[in-house]
Amino acid sequence: EQVYFNGAASKLYDGLSKVNTGELHTQVERVVPKFDKVIFPSDGKFLTMRAKNPKDQNEEYAAKCTETLLTTQAEDVNIRTKLVQVYRSLGIYGTVFLKTFWNHKEVKKYIRQDGKRVEQFATVINGPDFDELNIHDVYIDPADENLEGAIIQEVDVDYHKLWQNRKQKIDGVETGLYINVSL
Repeated sequence: EQVYFNGAASKLYDGLSKVNTGELHTQVERVVPKFDKVIFPSDGKFLTMRAKNPKDQNEEYAAKCTETLLTTQAEDVNIRTKLVQVYRSLGIYGTVFLKTFWNHKEVKKYIRQDGKRVEQFATVINGPDFDELNIHDVYIDPADENLEGAIIQEVDVDYHKLWQNRKQKIDGVETGLYINVSL
């Protein structure tokens, strides 16, 4: 991350000008448009749904409706613009965490009814959406012993409370979750 943002990550960059663009930055920015071109081809058909049984007209119709719905929802959340930051995170960190949610926003408007000003709410956004989480704000849940689902918790709670979850008591002595063991 420091190398991408032109920070000195090691002694390798000592004595070099801080005005240059790092190689990692150059390579990541070279890959971002390629990701976009692969996922969103120039013909505009980035999503195709097909029926399991092409002879069944109901399945064909359902597949076409599903394709139209998902394409419209993707365009409504402005997916191409949001995915640019996701591509960058993949290039820098090698992984990315996304949070999906239902986005519902209303704005207050005023209209005239019978000569009076009346407050009215209008829905601006109502559909699925996603946000990229900062990789530094995501921690593996220490309560998940075997990491089966790799439960992830976003830092909405106090940092000190999270830190307490990383401790355990062994024979009355408070230690970290990871201790040295002799073989």
